[in-house]
Amino acid sequence: MNARAASPANRALTFIEVLLCLLVLGLGMLSAIALARYGTSLAQQSIADSLAWPTAASVMCNARQDELGAGCVLDWTKTGSVWSGYVNGLYVKRTLSDPVDPVDAAGQPLGVHYRTVTVDVYPSAESGRPVRFRERMVFHDR
Repeated sequence: MNARAASPANRALTFIEVLLCLLVLGLGMLSAIALARYGTSLAQQSIADSLAWPTAASVMCNARQDELGAGCVLDWTKTGSVWSGYVNGLYVKRTLSDPVDPVDAAGQPLGVHYRTVTVDVYPSAESGRPVRFRERMVFHDR
């Protein structure tokens, strides 16, 4: 019997063992990359969620001016009663309902009208989970 071939000091790794080691190392590295990407996407979603409510409230308050872009440096697109554009890096869509003109008991107009204002805030252009803010507002006739 050859004593030299049986000694553990001279034993080398086979090709299959090297491939298995590379496979395990590759899976570990892919898992670490996937975990980092998932953490980044969670952080981006958290930032978008934390900005969505204040952005919607701000756009809702600006709705009282009847022209959202008035005095703003923002580029808004208006189609009918829908304004859309980017605020704080989020895509915002504001919709006004048709006006409702209330009258008093004698049938005379009160000089105001009600409109429902809906603000949808998306992480990007109408994709992702929107934050919706809806409120009935009073507009005074001018």
